[in-house]
Amino acid sequence: LNKFITFKKKDVRHTTYQLYKTVIDAFLKYFHPTVPINLIKQEKCEEFLSQIDYIAKEYQNKNLRISDSTRHQYLRILKTTFSKAVKWGYIDKNPFKDICLGSPSKRAWYYISPDDFKSIIKAVDKLPVYEKTKKQQTIRKIRLKAFYSIMYGCGLRFGEALNLLWDDQNLDLKNKVVHIVNRQGSQNMPSYYIKDYESRSIKMPEFVVRAVS
Repeated sequence: LNKFITFKKKDVRHTTYQLYKTVIDAFLKYFHPTVPINLIKQEKCEEFLSQIDYIAKEYQNKNLRISDSTRHQYLRILKTTFSKAVKWGYIDKNPFKDICLGSPSKRAWYYISPDDFKSIIKAVDKLPVYEKTKKQQTIRKIRLKAFYSIMYGCGLRFGEALNLLWDDQNLDLKNKVVHIVNRQGSQNMPSYYIKDYESRSIKMPEFVVRAVS
C-alpha cells in the first residue's frame, strides 16, 4: 500500500491523491498492517465497506452517515489498489473485484433561485467590519461577492471558481467571458486541471462583470 500510494502521487492530481490516501488510511485502520495481505478476503472487505462510518475519522463522533456515492468511491479506489497488488504478484485474486454495492440512491437537486442568491450577497454585506482590520475585511467582502457571483452567474464548480486568476487567461473583462482552462504549475502557483479536462469559455452576465471588475 505504501508503494502504491507513492507511485500514485506522481500519476494523479493532488486532490485525487488525497482521496486515495484517505481511503487507504481508513483501510489500514481496519486491517492492521500486521495482517498478511493474502488473508484479506472478500467477506472482510464487505464488512469494511459497511462500517466506513465508524472507521473514517471525518465521520467519527459527528452523527454523520456516509453517502452511497462515497461508499462506491471507496470501493472503486480499493478495486484499483488491489488490482495493482495482483499485477505485482502479492495476491492471486482481488478481494474487492466481485463486490457490488448496488445503485447509489439519488437525492433531488436543490436549485438556487435568484432570491436565494440575493440572500447570500446580503449575508456577505452584513459580515462585521472592525476598524483595526477594515481594509482586509472590506477586500474579503469584495472577493466573496465576486466568488459567489461568478459561481452562480456562470455555473462554475467550486474548484473552478477557486482557481481563477485575475488575468486575461481566465477573465476577459473586455469581451465579458470567463475561460476555464488547465494551468501548469510554477514555483509560486500550483497546477490546476479541470475535471474531465473540459476547457470551456462562458459568457459573463452583467452582474458578474460588475462583481469581478
